[in-house]
Formats: sequence, structure tokens, C-alpha cells
Amino acid sequence: MSTDSCMRHEPHLRRYVNKLDARHVALKLQSSCDEIKSAGVVLRGGGEHRLQHIGHAHGQEYFRAIVPAAHRIEYAFRLHACGIDRWIRPAGPDSWFAYDPATHEAFETPAWGRDAVFYQIFPERFCNGDPANDPKGVKRWGTKPALRNFMGGD
Repeated sequence: MSTDSCMRHEPHLRRYVNKLDARHVALKLQSSCDEIKSAGVVLRGGGEHRLQHIGHAHGQEYFRAIVPAAHRIEYAFRLHACGIDRWIRPAGPDSWFAYDPATHEAFETPAWGRDAVFYQIFPERFCNGDPANDPKGVKRWGTKPALRNFMGGD
């Protein structure tokens, strides 16, 4: 895990380290600092790959770099954020994150799901037929739908 309070990288989780194939890995960094001017993955022994901004959710910024990694690599993150230069490392200034492709499996979307369209149905958005079985916090029918409100659903 990273040691910077507003940055997060957990190499044991697929959401941060994702083997793409036998030769590449996607390394991701999460940040609560929205003033990142530049960011990269630095490989021990040479090489740097730019982190690209891939999204924003719930006050967090997400960055990713696709890095060649046919063999074990060691890496750290270097960025300019919130007005200062920073290194993101697992445990102090001389430590490096490690990735070994032999210990990770690549994720491949199953053939049946590659071109599929998925729908998510929210029954709690339908009329409330029985208020007796409502969970706590049910809103009045007709309330504007929001991320975390419910209006019944039976």
C-alpha cells in the first residue's frame, strides 16, 4: 500500500494492478488531490510511463499507465500534485512496489459478454404497493430519483 495520505495504490488488488497479457500490466493510482499536474510510473533500473487520467468518482481521481512487464518489475509513482513534487512508494524513500507476471492472472472478458448489453432494474423506483414492508428511509412516491434514495418497490 502507498504511504501518502491522499494517494492510494494497493498492488495486491486487481483494481490497482491488472495483468493485461503476458507482456503488459495496467498500474493504477487513486488520488483525493484534484490538482495533479503530471504523474508517471518510474521503473527501477530506468524508464518512465505517463499516467493518464481515466476518471473521477466520489471525490477521487483515477490514473492508469500500461507498462511493459514480461518479467518482474519494480516501480514507484512520481507526480507533481497539490503544488509539490511527490514520490509514492510502499514504505519510504528507498522502497519500490513489485510486480511479477508469474503471480498474476490476466482477466479476459468471456466471449458471451464482450458485446452484451446489461440492464440494471431498480424495483425500489416503482410504486410502493405495501408500505408495511418498507426499509428505513423510504421516500414519498414521486420523489426525484437519486443515487441513494428508495420509494418502495413492491
